[in-house]
Amino acid sequence: MIFEVMPTATPSIQRYKKLFLTPENKSITRTLQYELITQEVFEGKTLDVGGGEKAQYKHLLNLEEYNSINIDPNIEPTWVVKVGEKFPCPQNHYDNVISMNTLEHVFDAKLMLTNIFNALRNGGHFFCSTPFLQSIHGHPDDYFRPTPSWYEKTLSEIGFKDIEVVPLLWGPFSTGLQCSGYPFPLRKLRKHFALLLDVIYAKLRFSKKTNYDGEKGLLVQNYALGYYVKAKKI
Repeated sequence: MIFEVMPTATPSIQRYKKLFLTPENKSITRTLQYELITQEVFEGKTLDVGGGEKAQYKHLLNLEEYNSINIDPNIEPTWVVKVGEKFPCPQNHYDNVISMNTLEHVFDAKLMLTNIFNALRNGGHFFCSTPFLQSIHGHPDDYFRPTPSWYEKTLSEIGFKDIEVVPLLWGPFSTGLQCSGYPFPLRKLRKHFALLLDVIYAKLRFSKKTNYDGEKGLLVQNYALGYYVKAKKI
């Protein structure tokens, strides 16, 4: 298998309670990203491109050895780099490379992915997540929104194999609300109302299925808030 788009899990009351009834006020996209990244076990050496000791998700990662690269010294990375600068880390060295919500801020994203490929040892794994249906948010710039087709072509050309892309979404009501930017008052209440409407929608439209699969699921997943990507260097 070279490339596959994996079906997204449908919403449920159990997932709603676990993910959204928490003190943290994260966006729906980040909540779904963190749900997946916390399921990974990062054995060996891990490099976080766009991370650091103060990255929002750092404490959630199941890690052994951790290094990081960032343009922002306030995130406390192992190495502070300038935009477009060559990675200062060892080559063919890491068992895992993570990049969360960073690629969309890089003008030459293929170059950055090539640097990531070179940092990985043979057999190493790459984990990445980027937004899709998301407002422009410069840090310091915001250039593009990669699609599954872009990931397939770009990662394959660089040399990655076993590419998997998971669309990130809860359902059409919450996607519409997040895309709108939550205008008007009662933001939190309306967010939870939309999340619960999506639970009802999934239960009625997808019966007992646990994934947004089939033709109906594909239509829903075309409106993803973001994507979670896994690939391997062989």
